[in-house]
Amino acid sequence: MATALDIEAHRPHLIAVGYRLTGSRSDAADAVQDAWLRLRQLTDDQRAEIRDLRAWLTTAVGRLCLDRLRSAAARRESYVGPWLPEPLVSTTAEDDPLTAVVRAVADAPLPPRSDLDEQQRMLANIADAIIRGDSATLVSLLHPDAVLISNSGGMAPAARRVVHGADKVARLLIGLANRHGTNWLTKAIPVMVNGEQGYWTPGIGRAAEAVTVFSVADGLVVGCYSVLNPAKLSRVPGTLRPR
Repeated sequence: MATALDIEAHRPHLIAVGYRLTGSRSDAADAVQDAWLRLRQLTDDQRAEIRDLRAWLTTAVGRLCLDRLRSAAARRESYVGPWLPEPLVSTTAEDDPLTAVVRAVADAPLPPRSDLDEQQRMLANIADAIIRGDSATLVSLLHPDAVLISNSGGMAPAARRVVHGADKVARLLIGLANRHGTNWLTKAIPVMVNGEQGYWTPGIGRAAEAVTVFSVADGLVVGCYSVLNPAKLSRVPGTLRPR
């Protein structure tokens, strides 16, 4: 007979599957719960016919997520600006509740990316160049074809189109520092975002709260991805926010 324990062993894997399909941790969690309910609704004989529970649950979660994607596609037609998945913000601690899920997500095939030490060094160099307003250094840290994508959903001030090219990305980043001051950056807290090094910045003045990742490959930043939509930051650990 199916019990809660039957699915708990597979939950990180199932959440990761759902997240990779929907880009939303909450949608993924809902799909896993619905799959478990479907399992509970089977008769004993039907459950006895399941030879591989993990595979059965994975298929169920996949189908449920595809159903959600169909309705999500309609919603995105009216979404303001570029769309990015909900960030999975975690620490490197093994007891972090999201660590297992992030590890499962990171196990999926991904483009080559730099190791954590290089990501951390690059993050520090990028922040230093922005704070000093050093455009030349900042451009040198960016790939010539680097992109900057901001996801605000119209809920916070942000670029509503993808920014292409190192010069334009550097100009925008330094422009933001000039407009909002550097407090939002000096108060940044390093976090892991979907398995990559990123940072959380608080909402200060006109600068909105954000979770940002600079993706690094071959020693250069190839992409800057920033989520400012408050609805996608609701799961950011409360320990980051000042009390």
